[in-house]
Amino acid sequence: MTRFYRRVEPQLTFDQVWFPILFGNNSRYVHIGNVSDGCVTVMDFARWPAIHEALLSHRTADGRGVALLTVKGKPERER
Repeated sequence: MTRFYRRVEPQLTFDQVWFPILFGNNSRYVHIGNVSDGCVTVMDFARWPAIHEALLSHRTADGRGVALLTVKGKPERER
């Protein structure tokens, strides 16, 4: 779903790797791109390889987790 970003950034790597966010129905991810359906989306293509490496190299001992994601602040829109 993100391979077309290579047209903009030919040197892009790891664009097909999505890291799951374990919450609720587990349908959210950390991934590269500029389109998101509630995911954590990294829009800076040049920084994605470093973010990818940081996530891979900081996994927990069981290999399932990386960190605790905390969202702070007030949403821009009210529901």
